[in-house]
Amino acid sequence: MTVKFADNEDKIYESLGNDINSAWDVTYNANENVTYSWKNEQTDWKDESIAPNKALYDYIMHKDNGIQTIVDDSGESQSQENIKAVEEYVKSNYINKWYKNYLSEVESFDSKLKSDTELNAIVKKTTSIKNLKLKGLVIKIGEYESELDGFSIVFGYTTNNKDFESSESESSNENYKSVLANLEAGIKSFQDTFGVEKPTSDKKAIAYTGKSNNESITKNLWDTYDMAKISNNDKYGWIYLWQKTQISNLNQYLSLKAVDQAEFRNNLLTKGNQSDFSIEVSYSPKEQIPVRLALSNNNNEGDKTNGFIIDGYYDKSLVTSVIRYMDIKFKLNFININFRVDSMFVNHSNRWNSLIQKL
Repeated sequence: MTVKFADNEDKIYESLGNDINSAWDVTYNANENVTYSWKNEQTDWKDESIAPNKALYDYIMHKDNGIQTIVDDSGESQSQENIKAVEEYVKSNYINKWYKNYLSEVESFDSKLKSDTELNAIVKKTTSIKNLKLKGLVIKIGEYESELDGFSIVFGYTTNNKDFESSESESSNENYKSVLANLEAGIKSFQDTFGVEKPTSDKKAIAYTGKSNNESITKNLWDTYDMAKISNNDKYGWIYLWQKTQISNLNQYLSLKAVDQAEFRNNLLTKGNQSDFSIEVSYSPKEQIPVRLALSNNNNEGDKTNGFIIDGYYDKSLVTSVIRYMDIKFKLNFININFRVDSMFVNHSNRWNSLIQKL
């Protein structure tokens, strides 16, 4: 009896493609989403299950590493820099949620990856797994020859060959420090690519110049926004926040996925050592924001600034169920958060103010 690969097979495994990041079947990342309020208070909505995280929002979206007063579980208050919120976010998720989810998916390939102690110890050191299916394997007995299906090789990638479920404290845990360093690099690359700065008002979701710190990128990000495409050829170029198509188009541009934005996206991913990035405005057919946006390039006075401005408010007759907040999903390799943004959607007093400010 002989087991061999068929003579006519030029490849004994399926193609892995050209992008190593997409070649893996499972990769360790921020695979679980959480929602935070962007402020300490909830304006025109109430949900006790959603915790505030102003420090994290301000650090990422407002490029603000100022001091926040944090109240712990015992009721004690303390002051800390906003960057501490990034560290706390990683500490609470990198093993107990993200890595447990990663292991669960990996172990579903084969029960032995969980039940075999030696194999499981190896798996727990990986951060990416590929289940590579073999092709053309045949068994030959005399003149009889038959293909063997279902054989595969599982191989993984590790960053430092250390068990993720180590009992080491974060200060000495190399896996924790690697995840935190990658997240901080990703946030910085996001801010540098967009030209994020502190907005003129803390009611604005984000503010940026559109000028990348990469000198080879000569155009401004704001000039890449094609309002005809984003608004789905609306007569006035308006974006209605209850229209699914328009929200989808806006998300494509905010996430730098439009053709004219390729150099911006490549810069963000490369400089930040990221394989994933997106900013998305939420859409729900059951809960909708009766507000429209417009792109303004006028030099308005005071707080009525440039960018994507709130151009109009509508009553509930146009939508299914009125809400006065927006969930903004922000995603990098090691962050996956919905920030609930409010205040700007409550009444007409905020009309013509920028939600996304152009500096």
